[in-house]
Amino acid sequence: MCADFLKDLEYSMGERASADIELIKGAIPDCVSVTKTDIEADKRGIDYIATLSDGAIINIDAKTRRSVVIVD
Repeated sequence: MCADFLKDLEYSMGERASADIELIKGAIPDCVSVTKTDIEADKRGIDYIATLSDGAIINIDAKTRRSVVIVD
């Protein structure tokens, strides 16, 4: 399966983005907010920006994978 940036981006938006945001918030101590970046930042490998309670910023490159089912 070849990667298609626009299809992968579409898949990572919406419900998937909400789930990713909650996962990131739970995984990073002192995280107060997580925002999804725009398409240009996404193309540069920055999918989310997490902000910590002290104001520090963490750029996150998240990899969302789709399940592949092979049927004979």
